[in-house]
Amino acid sequence: LYAFLDYTAIPQRPFRPDQAERTEEEEDIFQEALLHLDTVFLNADHFVHLDVPGNLPQHEGEEYRQSSVQSSSLELRAVGSSLQCVSPFPFDNLLAVNGEAVDSIATAERLLSQSAFAEVTLEKHQYGLPNVVPCSDRGWIYLERFITMVVVAMLKEDDFDDTVSANNVELLQEIFDGAQFLRQAAQQDALYQRSSTMSAQSACTSQVPSAVRRAFSEFEDCLKVKKFSAASVDKSLNPALRSVST
Repeated sequence: LYAFLDYTAIPQRPFRPDQAERTEEEEDIFQEALLHLDTVFLNADHFVHLDVPGNLPQHEGEEYRQSSVQSSSLELRAVGSSLQCVSPFPFDNLLAVNGEAVDSIATAERLLSQSAFAEVTLEKHQYGLPNVVPCSDRGWIYLERFITMVVVAMLKEDDFDDTVSANNVELLQEIFDGAQFLRQAAQQDALYQRSSTMSAQSACTSQVPSAVRRAFSEFEDCLKVKKFSAASVDKSLNPALRSVST
């Protein structure tokens, strides 16, 4: 029995102060793994989907000031549109230096270079940027659910309970309905192909049957309104996936 959980199976960015950044080799593994996640999911025998709201840590998002910070000690990285401290305040966002707002690493470095010590304004994030977007609105979760729908659509309807598990009935119903929609579209196209004599030219120019194409377009429209937060910035930076997440 093999269980695949992508967060633990693929090298992640640090989320504790004692963790180092991914090495170059780990970064390559991460980017390569993203290109093959669909293959892993499409070959799975059972899918487990959990929709659980996360509880934010105490003091999460609170703004605070730290005076007399040695300017040269402040190490930053860009995470989405945020400036995250690597040290000496790991995972907290830098908002201002000496009262002046910062919106880029270049601006922060310019302000910090003006004096040996500075007052910095920070936003508390104990484990890095939290993803507060509900699971049902997250783009990558929607894609994972869609892949499950595709797999289920290729199976018999009675196989659903043996293929998909979830922690609430609404989520199970969403996946079941999506699979049914795809299955019915495929059945419509199969019926059309059996009842029609397609010319050689139309067979070449219509590689994807029309009902299935329309069904996929509807799912694509749903994807367009989903959200890809800075917490999933790793995935959106992958060139092969960028067209999906923008």
